[in-house]
Amino acid sequence: FTSSEQAVTADTVLVVSHGLGAVPLLLDVVLRCTDSGGEHGYVEDEEAYVAHVTGDNVSSDAGVTVSKDGTSVTITQGAAIRIHSQSTKNLVVATPSKWKWVIRAWV
Repeated sequence: FTSSEQAVTADTVLVVSHGLGAVPLLLDVVLRCTDSGGEHGYVEDEEAYVAHVTGDNVSSDAGVTVSKDGTSVTITQGAAIRIHSQSTKNLVVATPSKWKWVIRAWV
Protein backbone atom coordinates (compact mmCIF):
# COMPACT_ATOMS: atom_id res chain seq x y z
CA PHE A 1 0.00 0.00 0.00
CA THR A 2 1.16 3.53 -0.80
CA SER A 3 -0.97 6.47 0.26
CA SER A 4 -1.54 9.66 -1.64
CA GLU A 5 0.13 12.72 -0.14
CA GLN A 6 -1.63 13.59 3.13
CA ALA A 7 -1.84 17.04 4.72
CA VAL A 8 0.40 17.89 7.64
CA THR A 9 -1.76 19.70 10.20
CA ALA A 10 -0.72 20.70 13.71
CA ASP A 11 -2.56 19.22 16.70
CA THR A 12 -4.59 16.68 14.74
CA VAL A 13 -5.01 12.96 14.28
CA LEU A 14 -4.72 11.72 10.70
CA VAL A 15 -6.24 8.29 9.98
CA VAL A 16 -5.48 6.68 6.61
CA SER A 17 -7.16 3.40 5.62
CA HIS A 18 -4.73 0.93 4.05
CA GLY A 19 -7.10 -1.83 2.87
CA LEU A 20 -4.57 -4.61 3.52
CA GLY A 21 -6.94 -6.68 5.64
CA ALA A 22 -4.28 -7.26 8.31
CA VAL A 23 -1.94 -5.31 10.55
CA PRO A 24 1.03 -4.28 8.38
CA LEU A 25 4.30 -5.99 9.27
CA LEU A 26 6.34 -3.19 7.70
CA LEU A 27 5.49 0.49 7.81
CA ASP A 28 7.23 3.42 6.12
CA VAL A 29 5.96 6.87 7.15
CA VAL A 30 7.80 9.89 5.76
CA LEU A 31 7.48 13.63 5.35
CA ARG A 32 7.84 14.63 1.69
CA CYS A 33 8.94 18.18 0.96
CA THR A 34 6.43 19.62 -1.52
CA ASP A 35 7.67 23.20 -1.73
CA SER A 36 9.44 24.16 -4.96
CA GLY A 37 11.91 26.23 -2.93
CA GLY A 38 12.47 23.46 -0.40
CA GLU A 39 12.85 24.02 3.33
CA HIS A 40 15.66 23.66 5.87
CA GLY A 41 18.04 22.30 3.20
CA TYR A 42 15.58 19.70 1.86
CA VAL A 43 14.59 19.91 -1.81
CA GLU A 44 11.21 19.34 -3.40
CA ASP A 45 10.21 15.63 -3.42
CA GLU A 46 12.90 14.70 -0.87
CA GLU A 47 11.56 12.46 1.90
CA ALA A 48 12.55 12.60 5.56
CA TYR A 49 11.86 10.29 8.48
CA VAL A 50 10.65 11.95 11.65
CA ALA A 51 12.55 10.61 14.65
CA HIS A 52 11.37 10.89 18.23
CA VAL A 53 13.13 13.91 19.69
CA THR A 54 13.68 14.63 23.37
CA GLY A 55 15.87 17.01 25.29
CA ASP A 56 16.03 20.62 26.38
CA ASN A 57 13.63 23.16 24.90
CA VAL A 58 11.37 20.53 23.32
CA SER A 59 7.71 21.30 23.88
CA SER A 60 5.56 18.59 25.39
CA ASP A 61 3.16 19.30 22.50
CA ALA A 62 5.72 18.69 19.76
CA GLY A 63 6.28 15.56 17.76
CA VAL A 64 4.49 12.70 16.07
CA THR A 65 3.23 9.26 17.07
CA VAL A 66 2.43 6.63 14.44
CA SER A 67 0.23 3.60 15.12
CA LYS A 68 -1.27 0.86 12.96
CA ASP A 69 -4.03 -1.70 13.04
CA GLY A 70 -5.81 -4.07 10.67
CA THR A 71 -7.57 -1.26 8.81
CA SER A 72 -5.57 1.95 9.08
CA VAL A 73 -2.42 3.85 9.93
CA THR A 74 -2.82 6.74 12.38
CA ILE A 75 -0.50 9.73 12.71
CA THR A 76 -1.03 11.83 15.86
CA GLN A 77 0.53 15.23 15.26
CA GLY A 78 1.52 17.69 17.99
CA ALA A 79 1.62 21.46 17.67
CA ALA A 80 5.10 21.31 16.11
CA ILE A 81 6.77 18.66 13.96
CA ARG A 82 10.51 18.87 14.40
CA ILE A 83 13.17 17.74 11.95
CA HIS A 84 16.90 18.35 11.73
CA SER A 85 17.88 21.02 9.22
CA GLN A 86 20.21 19.75 6.53
CA SER A 87 21.59 23.30 6.34
CA THR A 88 22.30 24.05 9.99
CA LYS A 89 22.15 20.49 11.46
CA ASN A 90 19.95 21.95 14.21
CA LEU A 91 16.46 20.97 15.25
CA VAL A 92 13.83 23.07 13.43
CA VAL A 93 10.06 23.10 13.02
CA ALA A 94 8.76 21.91 9.66
CA THR A 95 6.30 24.33 8.04
CA PRO A 96 3.16 22.20 7.53
CA SER A 97 2.25 23.79 4.18
CA LYS A 98 5.64 22.76 2.73
CA TRP A 99 5.35 19.05 3.60
CA LYS A 100 3.00 16.09 3.09
CA TRP A 101 2.84 12.70 4.79
CA VAL A 102 3.35 9.59 2.65
CA ILE A 103 2.60 6.17 4.11
CA ARG A 104 3.77 2.84 2.71
CA ALA A 105 2.69 -0.44 4.32
CA TRP A 106 3.26 -4.15 3.64
CA VAL A 107 1.88 -7.36 5.17
